[in-house]
Amino acid sequence: MFGVTLALGALGGAAWWLYKWPQAGINFPSDEVLPVPPAPPRLGAGADYNECLDMIEDDPQGALEFARTLQGDAALHCEGLAQVELGNPDQGAPILMQVGMDVNEEPGARAAILGQASRAYLMIDDAKHARGATQAALALLPDDPDLRFDDAIAAQAGKDFAGAIADLAVTLDADAKNGDALVARATSYREIGKLDLAEKDADAAVTLDPTDQDALLERGIIRQRLGDAAGARKDWQQVQSIDPDSDSAELATQNLALLDAAGG
Repeated sequence: MFGVTLALGALGGAAWWLYKWPQAGINFPSDEVLPVPPAPPRLGAGADYNECLDMIEDDPQGALEFARTLQGDAALHCEGLAQVELGNPDQGAPILMQVGMDVNEEPGARAAILGQASRAYLMIDDAKHARGATQAALALLPDDPDLRFDDAIAAQAGKDFAGAIADLAVTLDADAKNGDALVARATSYREIGKLDLAEKDADAAVTLDPTDQDALLERGIIRQRLGDAAGARKDWQQVQSIDPDSDSAELATQNLALLDAAGG
């Protein structure tokens, strides 16, 4: 039996730090289009701080140097984000964690920054600190579905699949059509051997979006585990056809090679 762990594609590339501020005590209809919040989350309204954040995506080195001329938690926030954008998550993650824990701001802002810290820690495969960051965020907003999703990803990285499933139940209760959460829960169910439940979630994700490469990749892994080599092959070939240059397509190609080697 074989399988491939799904890549956390959302953690790489530009603007990795984009994060919707959790809203305490607010339930939005799943079909309502919400306004896009400022990106990244901002502390206060200082002009220098806002200028620093605005530089991060296009000029992270300039943002880093500018942040070091400023003072306070806002300056540290910009510095931490700039470090990660420069490819130094090992330096940026602890800074973001410190800001999220110490800054004197409302819970949603602190939780958002702790979410950024968790994602940065995952970039360096530090599941322990990534989970610590999301747990600290959940202490501020225990029932926020987006934070629960982030905690689930950190839990998976630390091999706590039962914990991930519990988190994702909250996320999916808030939005049963959250395809990313369905795929993540399918992965967790597969990891603990509950292949029937894993297949159900993967099927639901593919039904929601037949072009979701991660959903198809995961369903192919589950089908292979269930002995359905033909179904697995079909899913992985579909992943390749959607975007041959993607990380998911590369993983599908690896799985197909293993399937061929096994005579499946």
